[in-house]
Amino acid sequence: MLYGQAATPGPNGGFNFSNVAAPDVFGASGPGSPADGLSDDLYRLTGVRVSGGAARYVYSTSPFRITANGTESVAHTELTFTNTPPPLPESIDLQIADPVIATNGVTTLTTTANLTQGSPVPVTSAEAWTVYRSSNVNIASIVQVGTGPTAVVEVHGHSAGTAFITARNGGATSVRRIIVDYPGNLIPTTVEGYVRLSDGQPVVGANVSVVDYTDSGTSMAPDGKFSFVLDPVPASALITVRATTPLQAGVSAPVAVVPGGTTDAGIITIETDCDSPWFKGFNHGTFDASYFNAMAIFDDDGAGPNPPTMFVGGAFSTAGGAPANNIAKWDNGTWVPLIDADSCIPGPSFCVNGVNGEVTDLEVVDLGDGPALYAVGYFIMAGGKGANKVAKWDGTRWSVLGVGVGDSHAFAWSVSAFNDGSGNGTELYVGGNFRTAGTFVNGAPDPCILPNCVDADRIAKWNRTTQRWAPVGLGFNTGNNGGDVWALKAFDADGTGPAPAYLYAGGAFYLADNAPAENIARWNGSTWTQPGGGLPGAFGEVVTSLTLFDDGSGTALFAGGSFQGPGGMPATRGVAKWNGTAWLPLGGGLDGTVQSLVGWNDAGTYRLFASGSVIDPPGAGPNVYGIAQWNGTQWTPLDQGLDTFGRDMMVWDHGAGPMLHVAGESGGGMPGLDIKPGSDPRSTNALRARDGSRPQPAGDVGGSISQGWIATWKNNEWGVLGKGLNNEVLLLTTLDPDGAGAGEESLYAGGMFTPPKGPRDENAAPFPIAAVARFDDTRWRSVGNGFTLSTTTPAANLQALVAFDDDAGGANPTTLFAGGFFNRTKNAAGTTVNLSNVARWTGAEWAPAGPISGAGSLNSNVTAMAVYDPDGAGAGVPALFAGGAFTNRIARWMPGASPTWSNTPTGVTGVINAMAVFNNELYIGGNFLNVGGISAADYLAKWNGTAWSAVVAGLNNPVYTLAVFDDDGAGPIQSALYVGGSFTAPGSPAANRVGRWSGSAWSALGAGLGASTNAVLSLTGFENADGRFLYAGGDFNMTTPVALSRLAKWNPILLQWSDVASGVTGDSNVAVRALAGYDDGMVGPTLFVGGHFDAAGGPLTINGVTAGNVARFGCTSAAPKMLRSPPPPLVEAPAPLPTPESQR
Repeated sequence: MLYGQAATPGPNGGFNFSNVAAPDVFGASGPGSPADGLSDDLYRLTGVRVSGGAARYVYSTSPFRITANGTESVAHTELTFTNTPPPLPESIDLQIADPVIATNGVTTLTTTANLTQGSPVPVTSAEAWTVYRSSNVNIASIVQVGTGPTAVVEVHGHSAGTAFITARNGGATSVRRIIVDYPGNLIPTTVEGYVRLSDGQPVVGANVSVVDYTDSGTSMAPDGKFSFVLDPVPASALITVRATTPLQAGVSAPVAVVPGGTTDAGIITIETDCDSPWFKGFNHGTFDASYFNAMAIFDDDGAGPNPPTMFVGGAFSTAGGAPANNIAKWDNGTWVPLIDADSCIPGPSFCVNGVNGEVTDLEVVDLGDGPALYAVGYFIMAGGKGANKVAKWDGTRWSVLGVGVGDSHAFAWSVSAFNDGSGNGTELYVGGNFRTAGTFVNGAPDPCILPNCVDADRIAKWNRTTQRWAPVGLGFNTGNNGGDVWALKAFDADGTGPAPAYLYAGGAFYLADNAPAENIARWNGSTWTQPGGGLPGAFGEVVTSLTLFDDGSGTALFAGGSFQGPGGMPATRGVAKWNGTAWLPLGGGLDGTVQSLVGWNDAGTYRLFASGSVIDPPGAGPNVYGIAQWNGTQWTPLDQGLDTFGRDMMVWDHGAGPMLHVAGESGGGMPGLDIKPGSDPRSTNALRARDGSRPQPAGDVGGSISQGWIATWKNNEWGVLGKGLNNEVLLLTTLDPDGAGAGEESLYAGGMFTPPKGPRDENAAPFPIAAVARFDDTRWRSVGNGFTLSTTTPAANLQALVAFDDDAGGANPTTLFAGGFFNRTKNAAGTTVNLSNVARWTGAEWAPAGPISGAGSLNSNVTAMAVYDPDGAGAGVPALFAGGAFTNRIARWMPGASPTWSNTPTGVTGVINAMAVFNNELYIGGNFLNVGGISAADYLAKWNGTAWSAVVAGLNNPVYTLAVFDDDGAGPIQSALYVGGSFTAPGSPAANRVGRWSGSAWSALGAGLGASTNAVLSLTGFENADGRFLYAGGDFNMTTPVALSRLAKWNPILLQWSDVASGVTGDSNVAVRALAGYDDGMVGPTLFVGGHFDAAGGPLTINGVTAGNVARFGCTSAAPKMLRSPPPPLVEAPAPLPTPESQR
């Protein structure tokens, strides 16, 4: 691999990469020096070969640059061969010693890389593969002094201003701001203020700092006061002060510096977001959507404390598991509906959310009464109010715009704002397939014959002052696909120059104002005209997307769709650039239909992204489609692309830095519609029905509803919004995968979940691939390529995961062993590897653990695993045992040159569901009788290394879970084995679904849990600030003696069960099947809950929190909160010079 480009060595081991694209902006002296024909970035080669289940890696030892139009040779002696993955950075962190310097000043940079193995290493110098760029070398330039590990990288100040320093290493990027000012303007100030909780209580010991500066202080006074010197600081600066405790945070409003005096930061409030003890953000991120159509960023509380957030519109009724009618917003890690405040009368249970039909476009517009979010589509109600195809959301309620546009069959497809210079100010323009505006009658004829109606052929405008709709010229006539207006965008080609601004309309027409205009036209306030030669296409080929983007050569209008070639140039199709005077091609264009375009200037790297139904970047390979990026020279895919249609895109920072957000759908045709591959202009629903009538909303067409999704793209990898999982979770456990190695303990999940919709499975994804995932404190990540079955049903699953050193301290490190129901994985090279329900982690991929068939293989489900050493501290070594439904039901792992599973011990004839080691004996629970021929060993038995024995007589139903827990920690009570299942057991009172085994005596836990049809499916001990308790999960749903919904905790002092924050709920088959406590070092110990459910903390319609089959409990007053104080002002980088790309 070479920066994402792959090559396969030939028989002699040689390989070749051709036409590598590499930036060449500056020379050997760094940014500001002339380009020298050598790549600015340093490159490395990496490779992997898998043989016999073992991986062998190779990478280039020293960094190298690429010569323009030349050939680089890498000798065998310049490569490093190893059994461990190469030290590639997963992320890097750039730090500036002094973020404010004088025009003649110097400061230093340091860069640290977090490797894929998890270990941080310094990578400051060029010899460690790091290159630096300044957004403006006239303000600040970068110089490396020395070489190797002792090198120092300096930033030199030159002229007053702000510059952004970018560090890049192995595809990872980090950006920091530096301020340069004249020495006389850099005057110290004393920053003072107070830190308080939301209830006014002072906070002592909070760390206080200034955003983008290094100076800091502490609120040490009893009243929460802080005071520290900020030096240096520009005299005219606005600063934002931040206060934090280990688990809390808050910021001040922007404050003007008082040079040489005291800058008052006021009261900084730090508070938590624990209106529920369940953490937000664990929704599964998907929508029950036919499709998405629109995304927009809107600050719906104006000057209030909440930051701007993302809104999405489409055709859906739930968002991330929460009810949301066709429109939703992202709120602090979860999706929430738009509830009209006027609809909540006579009470909250009567609230109406969203709109009653498809939303096709969203736009934030200020018509003189403040910014608002405008939605258009196929609906007639918004928040319970009559709103015909267009509505306005002000943050708390919906309002209507006259009687809207069109009749009952019409769609509004697009919305935009435009000031035509006529003195009417900014007006709202709406495009679609309607013929009238200003009146609505079900089935009203076209054209207008009713009062207050205006003829508006596919486009109309709304004036807030007159409160009326008006036509926009003569509009558009029927064209290639109905004459619809799909996209609107205002564009002024010369900015503040003398040329006028225009409103551009794209769609499926060939006449505008009865003059030629093929699929694109522009409005100057009085007349429609065709720009250039238009964007012609054959039948069904249209313009569906318009966007503005400065690609380094000035802002231009970019158009996307399925047209054949701009301005009569057939060399490109599907996408074109308009610079104000002519259409320009973008390479050879894109096959299929471009449904969305968005530009991104990522720290001086200019890229235009295109997504759609069948976008196939040239040279990308088979089945790599759905999304592509243009770097000014060529189109390239984003990794392996999308597995379904990409529909809309935007660049937004939702708390983890700016990233591309892509909304899409699962695809699939709708019965009754004539769908041609590659000709779908906006959605399957948007095509003409076979009878030629207008398209109907999805609910009128029939067919299955697909699943919508929103994916993210940053640092060359895909992610998803939402930390839930899309199917049942069967396992949660904390493990250190390499034992005493450099790795750390992590939380793992196993179950039946599959890759999230959107990015293809073949992508190098940070999200869970299939059946197994690791939580990295912010999201779930893949563990290798997961597990699948060769058949689609039933779903593959993971039910057991342990860390085990299978050579007892030998050369092989401790690693993970996984068990479940699966027979396939893919190795790091993407090749299918056959398995037999059990696998071993090599450090980079899953490999077979023993034979995959015949003797020594596990031929059915593996449901439990445990590491057991029969002689404890004796000379023997621990062994790995697996239990399940395979032929022998229990097996022991036998490592060696030909590792295998042995059928020892024997004597189990039924399925094993659980294993645990207690008092140096191996306990098994399941659905079996007479283990080892012992009549009392039913459903629960123990093995001492040589023989089976019974535990307790009288269990009458299966055991599903076992857990060892010490009720009082370091107290006098010893650990005990807790047993859960569907049984009752002898005793007074009888152990109902759950019991305790001390090692010698059996006891019940109160009245137990659930009825005869219920079961306890998971048990774990967990301790946090509230105390130390045993937690139980299952499918029980009780109302007496206490209300319990699938989750409960046992108090060993009061000897009673109690509720856990209303437990979990869902539509059907709701159950908690996995429990694990985990401390990520950020918010303290929390309890993770897995199973099959949609909400935690009660139903979503009341107080519940969306939870996609996994939830996190333990949000307390110490948990961090999304900043509710006014956010700091956005700081824009000066526009860097264009970044040319040299083709190599």
